[in-house]
Amino acid sequence: MSVFLKILNPVILLGYSRQTGRNFEQDNLIIAPRQNVIISRTARSQGISTENVIDKNQPKLSRIIKGHSETKMDAKCNSQELRELMFESISDNSSISKRAINDRAQAKFGGTIDVICSKGHFSYVYSSNLYCEATKGDVTCIAFRQIG
Repeated sequence: MSVFLKILNPVILLGYSRQTGRNFEQDNLIIAPRQNVIISRTARSQGISTENVIDKNQPKLSRIIKGHSETKMDAKCNSQELRELMFESISDNSSISKRAINDRAQAKFGGTIDVICSKGHFSYVYSSNLYCEATKGDVTCIAFRQIG
């Protein structure tokens, strides 16, 4: 998903998905100081008016966007705490990683946490209110709380 930022007024920005053509929800508004407004050549080449563009590569703004995307906009992980726990637990060995994530996640979050780890990527479907996928090196792990 490509994210562009449009100016609604001189200081309030709204995320916009070019893929879906829709604005993000109101609670996703990002406030940026006026001096951080920079015209983006990339956006101009994609047909977006240069009068209404913020450069997402501007350092202060990109930190805001990065933090934002890692929490609310990341479809592969809905818990920053679980993500950090997983990155700390993943090693070169997928079996050891799986057990370490499982033990630590169940202790931290309670309930039954399923964990799948593999070298490389894989496809999966599950329903959960707590989930995260993390990759470190060539090991990818998925952890999710069982519902029921």
